[in-house]
Formats: sequence, structure tokens, C-alpha cells
Amino acid sequence: MTPIEAINALAKLAFPYAIERTEAAKRGHLKFAHYTTAESAALILKNKRLWLRNASMMNDFSEVEHGAACLKHIFGAPLGAQFQRAVDAVYPELAQEIAGWLDEAHHLAKHHTYLASFAGHDQFDDTGKLSMWRAYGCQSARKTDPV
Repeated sequence: MTPIEAINALAKLAFPYAIERTEAAKRGHLKFAHYTTAESAALILKNKRLWLRNASMMNDFSEVEHGAACLKHIFGAPLGAQFQRAVDAVYPELAQEIAGWLDEAHHLAKHHTYLASFAGHDQFDDTGKLSMWRAYGCQSARKTDPV
């Protein structure tokens, strides 16, 4: 097993929902919405440009920090040591590679990642759309992708 294959296998174990949603998007089973202010929506349409923001400036950046703290805690806990032994049994020294990758990924997420927020909704499910729209207040507008 190559390191990439091992990491993909671990991703399927650790992030099954994210993997499933990614596959659904690839199959075209999701519609995407960008929730923003009416003013920003008008500028996006007028200029045909979507600006990205640094991840640390997003209103939910604490999720990145919380996730990194959880991973660091788990990796250093007794269960983390057991995980590292199990991973290394399949592919020697992969646990050390993962630890280095996590440190680098956290640094990159914090300082060098730029984002635009989109929500993926199942084609026929309207649940949750209104609450996302309300999060931006009464000046909000919603533009959904017709695909």
C-alpha cells in the first residue's frame, strides 16, 4: 500500500460523511448555495468575480482551531498511541508522516488558506436552507446554482 492509498483509506474511516458528500457532488446529486449579503451578491453578478477570504477571517474559524486541538489531543493520548501503532503496522512510519502533515495542514489552514463558503443541499431537500439564509440578517440574498 502506498502512502497515498493509506491516507485515502484512513480518510474513509475518519471522514465517511465528507467522503460520501464529495462523491454525491461528483455525481451531480447536490445543489450548491452561496449565502451572502444582497450587496455582495449584486457585485458578484456585476463583476463576474467571487472574492475569497483568509480562513482566519471567517466567522466560523474557531472550527479550524477546535478541530486542530482535538486532533492534537487525540494523537497524544493513550488512544492516539494505539492508533499510531495500528497505522504503523500497516505502513511503517506512516503515523509520523500523519503527525507532520497535521502540523503543516494546521499552519497552512491558519495562514495560507482562502475560502468562499458554499452549502451543498440535496436536490429535493429544502431543510436548513432558511436557517443559513437568516444567519446573514435581513439584508441577505440567496443565489443557488441551477445545475
